[in-house]
Amino acid sequence: MPWLAQRGTAPILAKMGEPSRMATAEIDYASALMVALVVDAVREQAPGLLPAELEGLDPIRQAHTSMDLKRHLLRMAFDELGPAFVFGIGRSIHRIPFSPLLQALLRSRNAEVLLAKWSRFERYGHSLHRTRMERRAPGHYVLEHYATKGPAPGLDHDLFILGVLAAGIETTEPKDLTISLLPGSRRLIDRGTRVAIEESVLEGGAKRWQIHWAVGDDLIEASRVCRTPSTEPLSLSSRACDLLAGDTSQAWSLAETARALGTSARSLQRQLSKEGTSYSSLVRSVRVEAACRLLETTDYSMTEIGYLCGFADAAHFSRDFRASMGANPSQYRAATRDIEQRI
Repeated sequence: MPWLAQRGTAPILAKMGEPSRMATAEIDYASALMVALVVDAVREQAPGLLPAELEGLDPIRQAHTSMDLKRHLLRMAFDELGPAFVFGIGRSIHRIPFSPLLQALLRSRNAEVLLAKWSRFERYGHSLHRTRMERRAPGHYVLEHYATKGPAPGLDHDLFILGVLAAGIETTEPKDLTISLLPGSRRLIDRGTRVAIEESVLEGGAKRWQIHWAVGDDLIEASRVCRTPSTEPLSLSSRACDLLAGDTSQAWSLAETARALGTSARSLQRQLSKEGTSYSSLVRSVRVEAACRLLETTDYSMTEIGYLCGFADAAHFSRDFRASMGANPSQYRAATRDIEQRI
C-alpha cells in the first residue's frame, strides 16, 4: 500500500483540485511546482510509494496547493528514501513540464540573480516558510530557513529547499560552488562536487546554510543588450529598456543596470533626465508592457504574470498596472479578450 494511503491522507489529496476552496490557515499557498518536484523525483526512484491520485498533478494550472500535502510528501521521501534523496530532489527541475516561473528562475544569468529571484518567488507564494538571505560578499551568502508563523520547518523541508536552491545555482555553472550547513562546516557540496550525506553531517540541524562560489566576470556588455535593429545609435533610455526587457523577472537595480550599460549610476540618471524620463519610470514601463503582452497572449495566472514581469508582489503589480493603464490586470485581460471576440 502506498505510504500516503497508509497514513489516511485522502482528504488532502481530495483538496488538490480545489485550491480556491481551501481558505483555512493550513493553506500555505505552497507552490504546486515544489510539490511536482517531489512527486517527479519519487516517481522516478520509487513509484510504488505514490498514490494514483497524484498522477494528475498539473504544476502549470494549479498555482498553489495544500501545505499538508507538501509536508506528507517530504516526510515520506525522508523516511523511505533518506536525506540524500531529499537533498537531491531539486535536480528534477529539468524534468518538470514547462512552467513560466521555473523558466524564469533557470534563465538567471548568475547565482546572485537566481537567489534574488528565489527570494521574490517565496514572497509571491505567501509561503509560511521563507529563506532569509545575508550577502556577506560577492559570491558569499549565509541563508536561514525559517517559518513566518507556526512550527519551524523540519529537517526534511530544510534539506529539500536547500537542494532546490543548490540545483538552481548549479545551472548557472558557478566556479568552485561550495554549500555547507551551519554551525560548523558540514559540506554538502565541496568545490562543485556533491558529498555523501552521513548522519554526522546532519547533527546540528540544517536550518542555516553557507553558500560560496568563485566570482568571475559575468557582467553583461552594453553592446550585447541592444537587440533592436537600427542604423542610428540607440539612446541610453532605449538601451536600458532593451536590457531590462531581456529578463523582466530579474529585479534590476540602478547600479546593476548602469554597470551593464558601461556607465555609472549617477551618469545614467543624468542622461535619462536629459531624455525626459527616469530610471523608475523606465522600469515601470518595461514591466507594464511585458505584463500587457502576457495578459493578451497567455492564460497565465495574475501571480505568474506579476512575478515574471518583476513586480515586488501582487499588490505592487495591481497598483502599478492600474496607474499606467487605467485598469487593473484582470479588467485589462477581460477587455482585450472582449475586443478579440468582436473582431
